[in-house]
Amino acid sequence: HSADNVRAGFAIDRTMSSIHETWQDLVEFEVEPQAGDYGLRAGLTQQPLTNEPVTHVIPVTHAKIRCLEWLLNLLYRTYGGVHVWGRGKKLGDARRARLDKARDHVRQHIEDHLHLRVDQPDPYGKGGTTNNGPMADRFFAEASRDAIVALFIDPTLKEKVRSLHRNLSLILRIMSSTRKIDVAELAALCKDTYLLILESFPWASISPSLHRILAHLPEKVVLNGGEGLGSLSEEGLEATNKLLRRYRERLARKTSLVDNIRDVFLHLWVRSDPPILASDRRTPQSCTDCEETGHTLRSCPRRARAGGKDDDAIAMYFT
Repeated sequence: HSADNVRAGFAIDRTMSSIHETWQDLVEFEVEPQAGDYGLRAGLTQQPLTNEPVTHVIPVTHAKIRCLEWLLNLLYRTYGGVHVWGRGKKLGDARRARLDKARDHVRQHIEDHLHLRVDQPDPYGKGGTTNNGPMADRFFAEASRDAIVALFIDPTLKEKVRSLHRNLSLILRIMSSTRKIDVAELAALCKDTYLLILESFPWASISPSLHRILAHLPEKVVLNGGEGLGSLSEEGLEATNKLLRRYRERLARKTSLVDNIRDVFLHLWVRSDPPILASDRRTPQSCTDCEETGHTLRSCPRRARAGGKDDDAIAMYFT
């Protein structure tokens, strides 16, 4: 939350091996953990559970969802005039009531103008909320920007929200791509967005997920060979959740947990065969712009000839 730290950058200069070495030193000298102690302990309170460099990967789909939730929380508090982050006793009854009223209004406004039911319980009874990857894509689309900005009356505030929405949309789009990225330009965009938040909304709290994107995405792109992180997305894995539920409930033995998981695994293994996977696609690809089959909106020839939308043109600048 320090603008000076943001301008200086956040280099990833720690490795899992160095973290394990620090832990061994703590065990040897029997250093007791203390609250807020980031000196000798380097933030460690227990033995690391893995040797893998888990900090080198950003979960693309969940990063979109976390950004969606963070920006919604910012909109709720900005619209309701509740310039305090967090809930509970920190808010107080009066501000909590204003925040709840603002949340209801913002959600209804988005549903009326964009037909998106954001930040609500999952209507299909599977648990969780409606905040998912496709919802984040639609919320951060260029076509949604005017409706979101229309929540506010103050022209200065409108421009700040518009800039923040545009920057996050571009960053998430670049992160999800598989193209070669101009890392220097991406780093400048991330830093400008970080400073925009700190200067325009100084009361807002930067979540760990948002910090991971704005502070470390350029370095993650470098570690990925200079390409976007789209090839590392867990979106395909998440798409199998409904298949797992279906197979466990209907197509697997209930005699034991081992038998149940084994049958599920075999069904997924069979489904991974390319001819079977292709036969499961009942409808051909279709474009929502020209309404022709054989391609999608992203690869539409007519849209490419027309130059696409402004965000598309700006995103191409980073590749």
